[in-house]
Amino acid sequence: MATVEHTLEELLSAPTEVVVERVCMVSAQSVEWHELGHAMELAVNGSRPAIRVYVASYRQATRRLLEAAHHLYPESVTHADDELAIVDAGGRPSVAAVVALEGGAVQAPFSAWVGAYGAIHGVRLDLISRVRATLQAARPLNLPPDATAPPHWDVDDDALLSFIRAVRSELQHRRSPLDTIAETFELSDTELAELFGVRRQAVAQWRNDGIPSARQEKVATVASIADLLSRRLKAERVPGIARRTADAYDGLTMLEMVSHDRHGELLESVRESFDYATTA
Repeated sequence: MATVEHTLEELLSAPTEVVVERVCMVSAQSVEWHELGHAMELAVNGSRPAIRVYVASYRQATRRLLEAAHHLYPESVTHADDELAIVDAGGRPSVAAVVALEGGAVQAPFSAWVGAYGAIHGVRLDLISRVRATLQAARPLNLPPDATAPPHWDVDDDALLSFIRAVRSELQHRRSPLDTIAETFELSDTELAELFGVRRQAVAQWRNDGIPSARQEKVATVASIADLLSRRLKAERVPGIARRTADAYDGLTMLEMVSHDRHGELLESVRESFDYATTA
């Protein structure tokens, strides 16, 4: 089975018909890519909590693509002062170009990719297209000839304008997923550190310098669990539920599942429980 990294590299180099197929694969393997499309659809339809999830997953997916591009096209993507940077036409690494790419979260719901493939897959394809168009070494991702119309949303202009303003506001506040986790589960920095098996000082360093690549998958997964619980349950109930033992978790609490590195299993269990509740 192909790794996420290998699949991401294919998304940056393969022709459109292959990318359309592979984007489903990476969405099944990666938390941020799974959340991206679903959160955008909810956000456009007026869910304020989904705005935060959408912007966070858009940023994470963008950076995962650029990390893959760094291996595939090292002449186009590099690191500057421990930050990802895109090499501009003058050969200078630009962190600003990365931030500009993240701003595509505002335009994505109105793209022809979403018009052609729907919200969930269209936003993912639009992001891939934007990244490929920005990298000098990558070939553009081309829309099918008959896919030129922007999407139709069953909401009025006021709702769409509200979405745009909310996304822009969220982009301006570079909120750490650590803050989402701590607030949702009511964790001190000491408890947050224990959750990730590090010292309290490491959490403070992550906030200042960014989350190390080796920890990003776990942090993103736990943040997704926190966002899912906060969207489906009353906020005041979540901390207590997370500290309650459950047979489904072999007698552990949710927080103990995370500290035992069973966060991926926990996310799937939480998703399934809400899917069941929806269809029951």
